[in-house]
Amino acid sequence: MKVLLLVASRELPSTRLRLREPSRIWEREGVECRFLNIPSGALGRWRVLRHVRDCDVVILQKKTSLRGWDLSQISRANPRIVFDFDDAVMFHEVEHGKVLSGKYFPRFLRTIGHARSVVAGNEFRARFARDAGCDVTVLPTPVDPNRYRRDSPPEAGGGSPVIGWLGVSQNLKYLEPLKGVFRDLHARFPGLRIKIVSDRFPVDLGVPTERKLWKLSEEPGDIASFTVGIMPLPDTLWAWGKCGYKLLQYLASGVPVVASPIGLNLDIVQEGRNGYFASTPGEWAEKLALLLSRSSLASEMGKRGQEDVERRYSLGAYAAAYLDVLAGTRAPAGRPAPR
Repeated sequence: MKVLLLVASRELPSTRLRLREPSRIWEREGVECRFLNIPSGALGRWRVLRHVRDCDVVILQKKTSLRGWDLSQISRANPRIVFDFDDAVMFHEVEHGKVLSGKYFPRFLRTIGHARSVVAGNEFRARFARDAGCDVTVLPTPVDPNRYRRDSPPEAGGGSPVIGWLGVSQNLKYLEPLKGVFRDLHARFPGLRIKIVSDRFPVDLGVPTERKLWKLSEEPGDIASFTVGIMPLPDTLWAWGKCGYKLLQYLASGVPVVASPIGLNLDIVQEGRNGYFASTPGEWAEKLALLLSRSSLASEMGKRGQEDVERRYSLGAYAAAYLDVLAGTRAPAGRPAPR
């Protein structure tokens, strides 16, 4: 099978995690994978059609700005298209704090209307494609457990406690509502550090904060230094579309979590087993204090989290399930692709 993967010109984390890393597994299964950036100019897009015709399946990732004419040309050249998305691209303006205008929703419908299959990162997003008549598979962004597995469990009570967060700097705004919580916890737990791993650090949390520049090679070690990993989110349409990937990274590293009950977090976090949910500042303070004060509980929850990730969110299981989607898309369609 030949698969053409059309991705954004700027390498996105979702491209690496959802397509590049799984493609190495697919290639071991005999699949030929070719990545191409989606060109911005009309001439470049016209040249892409030659590659579209020469493959069995086309994966179009996340891009909804292609014009109807471009999508029509691609689908005429090869109707076996999979649209993959791991963000609520139909509500993109909400990501930047703008009022919901509906600007992006027609683009989303136009794009999935030319896809034979849709792969969504969570059920919230899948519903919109499913309601539009698409054949949808839900596949959360996976992790490779081997990359995060520790040689030995963390020592109980070893070192100063660390509340950790890892992510892109544009999402650091989600930590700001917890400033008061961090101040209270810092007074209660001497030596407590907030550790932020990111590309930039535009937010001042008002407490001692370790700012660590993100590097892919150092990511597992950074997460392993956390006592507890956090993922606060606002209750917005954009946030409900998130895949909870950082939670999976924390858990794969044996780190218990506290998270907002939003989006895929509701599936990943099993209350009292691998972490806790928190909505109000009081709940955040309570749950974080519980894990910071009871190292044996934190260790046990982290261990169970590793088991959960291995069983439900591993890279190998994801690659196999995605390969089934590609094989089904390649097969003759049982019905016309939705338009």
